[in-house]
Amino acid sequence: LIHVVHTVMVALDEKTRRPVKFPGLSLSNSEPERCNESKRKILADEHKLALKNRMTNSLSIRQGHGKGKAPTHEEMNLVHNLFEDVIETQESNTSEELQWMKDWTFDQHFVVVPEYQNLNGEMFGGWVALEGFNLAYFTAMAFTGS
Repeated sequence: LIHVVHTVMVALDEKTRRPVKFPGLSLSNSEPERCNESKRKILADEHKLALKNRMTNSLSIRQGHGKGKAPTHEEMNLVHNLFEDVIETQESNTSEELQWMKDWTFDQHFVVVPEYQNLNGEMFGGWVALEGFNLAYFTAMAFTGS
C-alpha cells in the first residue's frame, strides 16, 4: 500500500466545461528537482497500478459502476464448505470450551426521561458513559463466571 497524496488541477474549457490539455508544471529547472519529479511520477504510476489491481481483484458490488465480479465456482464451494463446517460444529458441540456469540448477547433498552437530557434535549453524556460502564461490567462478569 502506497501512502502518498497528490493534488491534481484540471484545466477546463470555458465553453464546453471539458478538460483540456495544458503544459505540465515544473517547479525548477535544476537536475535534483527534475529527478525528484520523475521519482514522483514513478510512484504515481505504481499507485495507479495498485489501485487498478485492487479493483480488478475485488468482489465489491460497486466495482465497475454496479457490475461486480461474481465469485468463481471454486470460491463458492469454499464458502459453502466453511458454512457446513460451522453448522456441523454447532450441532456436535457438547463441551463448555466452545461458546457461541448468540449465547453472550446483551441487549438493553431504556427511555430517555427529562432527567437524562442535556440543554439540547439529547441524552446527557454522563448517562451514556454510565451505560457503557454497565455494559463493560456485565461483559467482565460473564467472562469471569462471577
